[in-house]
This record gives sequence, C-alpha cells and structure tokens, in this order.
Amino acid sequence: MAQTKLITPVKRYTLHICLLLILVGVLAACTTSKNTPVTRFYHSFTARYNTYFNGHEAYKQGVLAQQQGNKDNFTEMLPVFAVSNKGTADMGKSSFNTAIEKCEKAIKNHSIKRKPKINRTRKRTPKQKKILAKKEYNPFLKNAWMLMGISQFHKGEFIEAASTFSYINRLYATEPDVLAESRAWLAACYSELNWFYDAEDIFRNKIGRDSVPHSAKKTLDASYADFYVRQQKYDEALPYLVRMAKHTKGSQAKARIHFLLGQIYNLKGDKKQAYKSLSKVASLSPPYEVQLNARVLQAEVVSKGKSKAMLSRLNRMAKKAKNIKYSDQIYHAIGNIHLAANDTDKAVAAYEQGVSKSTRSGVEKGALLLKLAGIYYSRNEFTACRRCLSKGAGMISKERKDYDSIQALNKVITKLEPHTAAVFVQDSMQALAKMPTDKQNAVFDKAIELEKKRIREERRKAILSGNKGNTGTKNAAGNANKNNNQASAASTNTGDDKKAWYFYNPTAVENGKQAFARQWGERELADNWRRSNKELSAQNDNGETTGEEGDESTQPKDTTTQTPKAAADTASAKKDDKKEKTSGKDKDNEKLTREYYLEQLPKTEEDIEASNKKIMENLHAAGVIEKDELANYALAEKSLTRVYTQYPTYEKMNEVLYQLFLLESQMGNHQLAQQYKNELAQKYSEDKLAKLITDPNYEYDSKYGKHLEDSLYTATYNAFREGNAAVVLKNAALSKNRFPDGDNRPKFMFLDALSNLAEGHREVFRNELDTLVKAYPKDDITPLAQSMLKGIKEGRIPGSGMYDIGSLWTRRSKGDAAVLDSIELARQLSSERNTDFNVIIAYPTDSVDENQLLYDVARYNFTNFAVRNFELEQTTAEGLGEMIVKGFTNFDEAHSYAQLLYNTPSVRRHFAHAKLIIISKANLEKLGTDFSIADYLNFYDKTFAPLKIKPELQLDKQTDIYQSEDDLPSNAQENAESEDSDDDSNSYPYDNNTDNNDDEWYDVE
Repeated sequence: MAQTKLITPVKRYTLHICLLLILVGVLAACTTSKNTPVTRFYHSFTARYNTYFNGHEAYKQGVLAQQQGNKDNFTEMLPVFAVSNKGTADMGKSSFNTAIEKCEKAIKNHSIKRKPKINRTRKRTPKQKKILAKKEYNPFLKNAWMLMGISQFHKGEFIEAASTFSYINRLYATEPDVLAESRAWLAACYSELNWFYDAEDIFRNKIGRDSVPHSAKKTLDASYADFYVRQQKYDEALPYLVRMAKHTKGSQAKARIHFLLGQIYNLKGDKKQAYKSLSKVASLSPPYEVQLNARVLQAEVVSKGKSKAMLSRLNRMAKKAKNIKYSDQIYHAIGNIHLAANDTDKAVAAYEQGVSKSTRSGVEKGALLLKLAGIYYSRNEFTACRRCLSKGAGMISKERKDYDSIQALNKVITKLEPHTAAVFVQDSMQALAKMPTDKQNAVFDKAIELEKKRIREERRKAILSGNKGNTGTKNAAGNANKNNNQASAASTNTGDDKKAWYFYNPTAVENGKQAFARQWGERELADNWRRSNKELSAQNDNGETTGEEGDESTQPKDTTTQTPKAAADTASAKKDDKKEKTSGKDKDNEKLTREYYLEQLPKTEEDIEASNKKIMENLHAAGVIEKDELANYALAEKSLTRVYTQYPTYEKMNEVLYQLFLLESQMGNHQLAQQYKNELAQKYSEDKLAKLITDPNYEYDSKYGKHLEDSLYTATYNAFREGNAAVVLKNAALSKNRFPDGDNRPKFMFLDALSNLAEGHREVFRNELDTLVKAYPKDDITPLAQSMLKGIKEGRIPGSGMYDIGSLWTRRSKGDAAVLDSIELARQLSSERNTDFNVIIAYPTDSVDENQLLYDVARYNFTNFAVRNFELEQTTAEGLGEMIVKGFTNFDEAHSYAQLLYNTPSVRRHFAHAKLIIISKANLEKLGTDFSIADYLNFYDKTFAPLKIKPELQLDKQTDIYQSEDDLPSNAQENAESEDSDDDSNSYPYDNNTDNNDDEWYDVE
C-alpha cells in the first residue's frame, strides 16, 4: 500500500509566503507611483484593452451616426468636415460623450508621471536624456489623449478640442509623430472657429519646417483642405482634396469629397474634370439623394454639344415618381442649361415650373427662387422679383454667406415694389382706357381667363388640404404609433439620446413648413399675415392694432365687461369680418365679368387727374428708394426725371429737384446737378432744402461732415464728463444748426438735456428727452432716455450730477429709485459660504473679445485641472457680457480658483475692461434685477472679504508640463508680463494680504 506524502507545516508555511510575495508583486505593478517595465506594461495593457477599447467603440458608433444622418446642402459648397453642418454636430453626441469619459478615466487611472530610476553616477546618454525629458511614461496613453480631442472635434466643441490638442502638444513635445498629428488637428479646430491666422501660424511655423511622418499626412491633408475651402481659396485646396479622395475610407465619405471636387472644378470652369469627379460619386453607390444631386450637377457641366441629350435625361428624371420631391433641383438644372445657352426666357419657364411642381420648402427651393428673383431683378420686374425673393429669403439657411445681404435686399424690394406696381397699374389703366372697345374686351377676356385659372387652382389646393386633414383624423391612432416607431428607429440609428434643436433639424423644419403651407397656403412674411384684407385692421383708443381675423386669443370672449364704445367697435369689427367672408364669393364672381374691369378704367378728367397723382407720388417714392437704398442710379434717374419732365405741377417738385441734384452729383454729372440746384434756389428760395444746398458750408460738410460731427461729439462728451455744461450747451446748439440730420444728433440731444438739468432747467430737460424719444425711437440712447423720462413723469427727479453713460456696473432692473444701504443688502443677500458658488467675469461686450476670453479660460481650466471639470457659460444682455464658471461647492474653492485665474497672464489681460466676481448661486439669481454688480461688490467687501482662506486648500493636483521652445514667450511678452507684475493696479482684487505676496499658497513654482 502506497503511502501518501504529507505536507509538513514548514513546507505549507513556505508555500504561503511565496504566494503572498507573488500577490504583493502583482499589486505593486498596479500602482502608478513607480515607473518600471512591469508597471508600464501593466498600465499600457490595461488602458488599451479596458477603458480605451470601450471608448474607441463608442467613437466609431458616433462617427457612423454622423455619416448616416448627415444632410448636406448641395446648393452650396460642401464643407470638408461633415461636422461643419450644425445639424450634423448634434448627431452621435452620446457616443462621443462616452468616448471622452472613457479616455478621461484611462488617463486618470493609468497615467505614469514619475521618472524612471537612472544611475546618477554615470554620464547620461542622449537616449537617456530623451527619456527623462518625457512627461508621460505610459506608452499607450497618447492614443487616449488623441481620441479624446478627436471626439470633442466631432461633437462640434472646437474650443474644447483645441485646448486638448494644445495640451498634447506640450505633453508630448519630445515625440514628433504625436506632435505632428496633434498640430494638424489643432489647425483644423482653428479653421472651424474661423481663426485662420492661428491655423496659418501652425502650418507655416510649426508643421512646415518639420518633416511630417506618414501617420499624420492624412490628417494634415484634411486640415489643409478645410483651411483653404473655408476661405474660398479653391486652387490651393485642390491638391489636398485629391489626396483626401484617394485615402478616405467609406463610400459615403469618399463620395462627399468627390462631390466637393466636382463643385470646385465646376466653379473653376474645368467642366471635364468636374464631370469626371461627379461620375465617381455615382459609382460609389451613396444614398440616392447624393446620387441625384451629382447627376443634376453633372448635367450642368456637360459641353454645349451634349446639352440636348442632358435636357432629355433631366426631363425623363423629372417624370419619375421617386423624383417628384426633387423637382425643384431638376428644373433648376434644366434652367441653368438654358441660361448657359443665353436663352433666358426658357430658363425662366423652367425655373417657374420647378417652383410650381416643388412639394417641399427647403433650401433647394429657396436657391431656385433666389435664382429666379435675380433674373426678374435684372429686368426691373419688381413685382415678380418680390414674389420670389420674399419666399426664397425665408427658406435659405442662416449659415449662408450672403444671408444678410439677401434679407436686406428683400426688405428694400418689399418697400419698393408697391410703388412700382402702382405706377404700372395706373399707366396700364390709362393706356387701356384709350384703346378701342374690341381691344379692351380682348384684354378683359384674358384677365377673366387668368382669374378662372386662379380660382380652380385655389379649389384644387383646398380639396387636397381637406383630404389630407381627413385622412390624418381617421388614422390618428395608427399614425401616432407609426410615428413613434419611426422616431424610435431614428433615435437608434443616430445613436444619440438628445434630439437636435428644431431649427438645426432639417427634417423637422421641412415638416413644419409643409404643415403651415397646407393650412395657410403660401403667405408672405408680413405683419397681419392671417388677414386676406389687411385694410380691415383697425386701431383702438390706445392706438393698438386690433386682433387678426381668426385669432381667437385676440377676440374678447365676454362683451358684457366692455365699455359701450368698445362693445360697439367689437360688434362692428365682427360685422365687417362676416361681411368680408360672405362677400368673398361675390367678389370672385364680379372679376369674371367685363363690366368689373371696365369700371376700373379712368374715364373722366377727375379720374385721370387722380390717376396721375398716384403716378407722381409713387414715382417720387420709388426714385428715392432706388437712389438711397437700392443704389440703382440709372433707374432712380429714370423715375425722378419722369416726374420732373412729365408732371411739372407736382406739389413736391422741390423735393424732386433736391433728389435729382443729389443723384446727378453722385453720378458725376456736375453740370446737370448745378442746373437742378439753380432751379431749386430760384423757384423755392424760402424752402429749407434750397437753403441747405445754397449754404456756403454745404459742399465741405457733405464731404467731411461725418468726421466733423464725430469730432464735435467727442469734444462735447469730454466736456460733459468734466461737468462743463456751458460747452455742452454750446456744441449741442452748433450740432442742431449745422448737423440737424447727423448720426450723433440723438446723443447731442441727450447731453443737452442733462446739461440743462445741471443748470436747473428741469422743464427743458423733460421736453428735450420727450422730443428725443419721439424723433429717434430706435436709437441706442433712447431706452436710457425713456427710463429717465418715465422717472420724471412718476415724480422722480434725477440728481444734478453728470451721468456716466458707460457705467454698466450699477445697472439693475428693480429698485433704481432708491439706494440700498448695507443693512438692506445684508438682509436680502445671502452670506452662506458652504453652498454652490460661481466665478463670474463681467465685461462690456464692445471692449472684450468674447471668443478669445472663452478660449483662454477654457484652455487654462483644462491644462491646470485634470480631475475637476468646470462648466463655462456665456451670456450677454444690453451691452453687458458674463462668463460664468460653475462647479465650486463652497466659497473657499471659488476664491482659490479666482486667485489662480487672476494670476494667469493670458487671462488677466482681459481684466483691463472686466470685473472678476465671486458669488453664490442664490445671490446670482438676484444680480442684475434686485441688485447691481456694484451693490453686490459692496456687500462682498463687508461680508466675504474679511474671511480667512485655508492656505493648504488645493483645487487639483498641478501637472508639471513640458514647455517646448515654440511655447516660450518672446522678450517683449516677458517684459510686458514683468511690467504687469510690478503694477499695483493689476493686483488680485480679492486678496486681503497686499503687503507681501511672495509666500502666497497659490504661487506656482
């Protein structure tokens, strides 16, 4: 029988000791306080296959959601990065947030900062010196840093991403591969922020001098391409885009680049290359909308010899059922081909067909309407131009570069068109009245036929709208479930829990516009848009416009509580509304008879005189608008000259002569201008316009008046600040006589009023302010004048001292009439220090660069606080901006942060025009309403300033960051910083110990 060997107690003890030693060794490898091959391998392996892996998977989901959900505007040049589209930036956010969180966790748990042990007795080799220069010894962690910055970039948080890449540049300054990749992404961030000077500095001074490793070339090509495309430097962008098209992965992403290449080649006039690039788009099988847009643009770039074939192809596309919603784009392309062949009439017909057949109201239809409006504008057909421009201006994206100019032109055309239309109608009526009866009847019959067509079209739209409404009612439950399922599917596809804001969601905007059109039809952007007859809009006793037809919220529900007059007015209004509704059908029938049009013609001398008066007045008004707002001098000359030559008895001929004098002077026709000037002076010698242009100083003031008035106002304001009321009154009188229509006239009136108050002339003060408010209701100074005038009418008289117009710090919306004393402040403001606190930088918006301030603070936070994540929020109101830094749990933390922030030169330079405020969340809610900034600072000095702060308090562990040569300040900057440090005015405003700051706890060695 075999005997089993027993493990002796000694052996068992030895085994336990060995196992314990192995366990201790493994645990020792987990710490980041040691820098050994084992710890580096362990933390590299763990970071890679644990937190980083999960973050990278989330990042890929976010990128996929953006690629699938991205909707480009093909009517404009595509951006290089899809994230440049605001709607796309909101897609995949939850995935990118996950990726960022995982990267932060990997960095926090696996970062190794301790330097490795090296024999100090031996001479260090170049390799050892390079190793010791590092600031991060986990070899894999650079991937986590890069992934975090790229995820922030794809979220559209370009400032945060720039801060991350800027930090990477310093942390990995000794590793060229990481540095090149990071700098390329940093330049892309700057380009997306339109900070082209900073991006160019990176390309020229930091990347251009160094050899770029192969791993960073793809990113660098994309960064260069974005930099040039955003500045419309397409020739420089082409080589980088061509390389991007070769190495970009994914059919959708590659198709976008080829489409962008096609757009650029087309813009450059290289039709052959444009056609070739657009052919590659279709070959990559992208989504159908991308293919369709590529084919449409392809049709426009074909040679003239193939234009007939392309027109046939586009017409076949337009007939297909699946292309109905793209009718506007297809007919836009057809019109462009006709326009390229100089056949404008066919082009207009194609554009109009596209507008009528379009079933959507997106940017594509907006582009088509604007193209059509441009043609009508060039023909001076302002009625048709207004119709297209007013609709198109409401459909285009606000991100469009010419958005502001289009809106401005729309306002001018809307103002001009009623006058030109009135002239056309009266001219046509007079010409028609002189025709024989048979020709008149032919014109009447044509008008009747057009009216019948209009009625049929309105009925067809009403039937379609009613059918859709009934269908929606019957199937409400089914559609609700279907919509819920679709919404759920859309949420799953995007991988984002947060929906895009309505106006950045093209689908939501499109659905909203279509729903509006179904209910209301095509309505112009104008006041009282619900009314079919805007002349019915009446005014009540207070001068307020009564409610619109159909708007129940403005209709009184109980007439028993109204005054007899109000009740009568209400009944009259309802009667008019009812009469309008019942007579609508009769009016339509009236327009289907010849007699209706015959009655409109001017027959008697009185009718012709009234018609001529309308022509004169509208030609005069149109000429002024064409001259001053449209800057179409030739058209203005035609309108005003017609009044001058054809209607010499016009009652406002003095104004016409004055406008003709100005117009001919602007056009350089000085002899003709002198003729109009002499005639005005001779026939209307007592007129103010005649006196104005015959003034000896007129020519000098017309050239240098703006500069002279500005100089006079500067001198007046300085005298006002010094309390010299006599000089202010004198200069204000000079302004009234010499610059009665100057830009600074309301400000002169305001200073004149205050100076009269200082002299004791209270009634003059009141009358001057009253005149200012009525004459200049939209001027910047008017709200302040109104508040003072209101106080006077309520019995409150301003003090006799001078007002400081530039003071924003004493502003509050409540309690302006009384000064709050310290007891009242202490009772209403909270002195609790163990509550949530904020640090605020308050500044005048016209004195501080808000973007630069945000960047400097965000960069400071990120580079100094790796653990804490402070939230930044910017607000602006009435000239005062506030940057709020949130995330402090008590006063001590906020105070510590404020000290550190103030002692940072890049941030402190903003405080020349800003104030740094430490305030609790509860007190912040009262700031600007119950209390001004000055009130709170007074409260702070008495309540919080005497408190002592623990010197050992630290907000975060500071990271020793390697500073490369590129980041070192120049001598001039060093001198400036040293001067700042010696200047007492730059001392920290919340520091109580001003005697000696050498040993302050917040000093960073």
